[in-house]
Amino acid sequence: MKSTYAIQDYIKTITSLSLNSNKTIIKLGDIAKRLNISPAAVNDMAKKLVKENLIISHAYKGIELTPQGLLLGKKYIRNHRLWEVFLHEVLQISWDNIHNEAEQLEHAASESLMDKIASYLNHPTCDPHGNPIPAKDGTIILQKNEKKLANCPHHTLLRIVRFSNMDANYLHYLSQIGLTIGSQLSIETILKFDHTFVCNYHKTTINLSQQSANSIYVTPT
Repeated sequence: MKSTYAIQDYIKTITSLSLNSNKTIIKLGDIAKRLNISPAAVNDMAKKLVKENLIISHAYKGIELTPQGLLLGKKYIRNHRLWEVFLHEVLQISWDNIHNEAEQLEHAASESLMDKIASYLNHPTCDPHGNPIPAKDGTIILQKNEKKLANCPHHTLLRIVRFSNMDANYLHYLSQIGLTIGSQLSIETILKFDHTFVCNYHKTTINLSQQSANSIYVTPT
């Protein structure tokens, strides 16, 4: 089967969900939610990907990438994040607008062009949002001791190392309140009624939703 844009998006999405959750088996519903499509459409594509030896289907549990599928997914993630670096550093496009542009460009470039872009950029190790860029062999190096803000103790000074949520509105909001890679903050309390994270940032108080706290990765300072 020819590797269409749709297949590439599925494999990249499954790989991303697997890496972010540190799980090998991904539920079809999670894929449908990420791609904003119906579970039935995901199920139909899953059948095709099984035939191509890119995923393994575990009945009633979800799907798992084969070694071939995982390596392919990491390649698509690499292409995407290299484009994000190029758009941000070379073309000076703001970090909240580069994701959608990279989504289009990642499909069009050959492997040799991506190698040249990586060389031109001096082989960056992470994208503008702090997410690691896989090496050509699929190796991914994460920040030592990183964890989600949502899983951190209160009243501990933390340093932001990456943002996993690429929604443009979310990134624009972060820009407005001044949060970026390297920003330092601490959790003061978590509101019981909606799980809002009340944080201390530069001697001011900022509120982050639970979804945001699960999308921001930090390390102890």
